[in-house]
Amino acid sequence: MNKTTMIIALSVLVLMLGYYGYTSFIGSGEETVERGEKGGEIEQSKATVSGTVVDEKEKKKSRSEKKMEKQYPSDIDESVIQNAIHQMSHSMVYADKKWGHLEPSKERIERLLEVIEQNQSSYENTNLYISILERWQNGDYSHAVSEHNQMWNLQGGTVGKATRLLSKDEMNSYRKKHFE
Repeated sequence: MNKTTMIIALSVLVLMLGYYGYTSFIGSGEETVERGEKGGEIEQSKATVSGTVVDEKEKKKSRSEKKMEKQYPSDIDESVIQNAIHQMSHSMVYADKKWGHLEPSKERIERLLEVIEQNQSSYENTNLYISILERWQNGDYSHAVSEHNQMWNLQGGTVGKATRLLSKDEMNSYRKKHFE
């Protein structure tokens, strides 16, 4: 081996040992996983970061909340709210034409409600948006046809009026096609 190769190899070795020592002894974290009878993971994983135990579900929730906050910042225009409700309703209703697809997820509904409540005085149809989203938050999509058409009208719709709710099979098919 020549001198340059030897120096590079030693440098890499020192860096690797340094990283190992740092992560093992200085506290970059430990991970605790609950195990079932056959060794499979159950319930929840926990990670210790800087001495704080953080539930993995909370970390994931925070990521999805951050994504929703980025997608729907507090200062969004009312038309964005209308568009989001309109596109979420597409997974629940039959219409000849549909443009746009948003999954009516718990996180999206909650974030839209937060934004609407923060902007109550500046949105023209605050009560309408809140009543729709609160119903959906509670799993009640029985008024989705009229709710879709209200958003469609507010947006000046001319093609694609909803005529009925989708059947369970149609809803599942729609969700598989657009959200999975």
